[in-house]
Amino acid sequence: MANTITQTCTHCGETKPLDREHYHRNKGRTCGYMSLCKFCQMKKVTKYNQSNPQYWEKYRVDNEQYIRDYYQEYYDTDQPIKIYGIQNPNGEVYVGMTAQRDWNTRVTQHRSSYRVERGSYPRLHESLDKHSWDKHKQILIEELDTKDRGRGRSRETFWIRHYIQMGKSLNAHKTK
Repeated sequence: MANTITQTCTHCGETKPLDREHYHRNKGRTCGYMSLCKFCQMKKVTKYNQSNPQYWEKYRVDNEQYIRDYYQEYYDTDQPIKIYGIQNPNGEVYVGMTAQRDWNTRVTQHRSSYRVERGSYPRLHESLDKHSWDKHKQILIEELDTKDRGRGRSRETFWIRHYIQMGKSLNAHKTK
């Protein structure tokens, strides 16, 4: 068994593996990671944001055009629709759709919601609790030659129904 490098969080005192799952990157530190674990860092940022709402209000007003341009480029809907899946070791699949340039970005957002918004994708999160992210595969199910979101939704529904019929769906709600 390989030796795992660990680090003790300076906030909670827990010793955790020194990796991207447990710590945010920080190029300024010798080890390359922050001293607070991701959970403690998230709590710290949330507390700051809640106690300083005026900071973000002012930021949004002062940087309105920059933010609009950023999101326009980041979520450029002028990209072909992609139907992706997150597959667990049992072959069960969560099906989603994105028009983002890089479909892996959307999968990364699921990873964030798993840590922060527990319950927003219940069946997927249950699977992640049981098997962990490392055991799930990201799969590109279908890349459409259209940018039409309506067509994308119908193909996403098709694939959700397909996995439901096979008894292998991780989507929370069955489609009609």
